[in-house]
Amino acid sequence: MAASLNRRQFLKAAAAAAVTGPFIGSSGAASPNQRVRLAFIACGERAQQMLPMFLSAANTEIAALCDVNEPRMGLLRDAIQQLKPEQKPDMVIDYRSILDRKDVDGVVIATTQHWHGLPHIHAAQAGKAIFVEKPLSHTVVEGRAMVQASKKYGVHTIMGTQQRIGPSYQQAVEVVRSGRLGKISLVECWNYHNTGQRAEPIERVRAVPYFDPKDPMRSEQDGPFQRLFVDSIREGKPPMIDIEHSHKATVCCHLANIAYLTRSTVHWDGATETIANNPAASALLARPRRRGYELPSV
Repeated sequence: MAASLNRRQFLKAAAAAAVTGPFIGSSGAASPNQRVRLAFIACGERAQQMLPMFLSAANTEIAALCDVNEPRMGLLRDAIQQLKPEQKPDMVIDYRSILDRKDVDGVVIATTQHWHGLPHIHAAQAGKAIFVEKPLSHTVVEGRAMVQASKKYGVHTIMGTQQRIGPSYQQAVEVVRSGRLGKISLVECWNYHNTGQRAEPIERVRAVPYFDPKDPMRSEQDGPFQRLFVDSIREGKPPMIDIEHSHKATVCCHLANIAYLTRSTVHWDGATETIANNPAASALLARPRRRGYELPSV
């Protein structure tokens, strides 16, 4: 992930977002005068990166902030009030206290990677629209529960996979599916940082900007992607990327980790979301949970 921003850099970036003005909506049909009120669950680095994107959307208010780290909440609250002095979001430690509020339309879940599941399910049960950062889940079982919760309670949900809507990525998918490359039997991947630099430097790699504090609208598909979420709330329409697809994409990563950890071949049944004839691998589809933090029945 991009390097952490200090207070001065973050406030400067947020100010730049306000100057650029709002993005064009996903359909252009809805009135921008309908106010959308959001709450941030977690106020760390990724929240700091996304906040200017959400604030740039017309008539969007941050009604509440939540984090166990109070100084981090204070940083985001200061940035909001610098740009929008009339906005005075509440700061709370327990995210559950904001889910019953009628003045919150949706939540932005920017918690650490293994802590997306419970806030997501609880937010769905409370009828809140959900923007959840990637990866969707910590385990396959948790991910399925998150999808079921979003569907059962009919809430609009989108996972932060902004690269998937980028033109270059869409074109790559089209080329692969067209058969022009023939039958693909092996795919080699490298670990790149979000700056576009490979973990181990190699030649002929052009860095791709992820988050530029001087121009926060320049972070790949960030900004327009966050606006898709705001538009889905304002227009009452599901976002263009279904949470089911996001779950399946996340499952691919889980299965790769399971195969690596068990040093075995994984035979996956996507229909039943089970692994055949491999008890050690099957055991990793879920993980033990601490008492009081079990997944709710959905």
